Amino acid sequence: MVPPKAYWLGTAPHRRKTLSRMLAYYTIGATVILMLSFAVLPEARFSLFTLLVAAGVALWWYRDSNSGNMGMYRNTVVLISPYQSYNICKSDQLTRWGPFIMAEDIVVFLGHPYLPNLRKAQFNAARRRALNAIPNTDLATVLVRLLWSLHPIGLALLLLPGALVLAPLLWM
Repeated sequence: MVPPKAYWLGTAPHRRKTLSRMLAYYTIGATVILMLSFAVLPEARFSLFTLLVAAGVALWWYRDSNSGNMGMYRNTVVLISPYQSYNICKSDQLTRWGPFIMAEDIVVFLGHPYLPNLRKAQFNAARRRALNAIPNTDLATVLVRLLWSLHPIGLALLLLPGALVLAPLLWM
């Protein structure tokens, strides 16, 4: 049962607005890069086009995805995935890598200055110490869990190598 007095992080303020602005800047930058590539590298323009479109789709997908959530109550942590499944566990059952907190099959992205997700600014010192005390894991574990849990960031990361593989096949 979810603790009734859990402290919930909630979605970062202006998350969608910030990501929409980032997507607009990305679209402008990608258009400029494509225009320059037509003059400089005409044989690579289709591969570059496919990769830039895939990266734009990945950013758009992340912007429109649910962010998940995290709640804390004493030494109990509740992780809610972007697909609304949840895991209640003690803080010693968690692992982390950078901005990702994991428990079994749930991965929650806390956020990054350039990719906002959850409100971290309202953490008090005790909660920050509790988060920093979570043991670290390796990058391979995070990537596997992101893909296994069908996390939007994992699916977006899968889209980019897929575009690199498909680009030569599409533009032959």
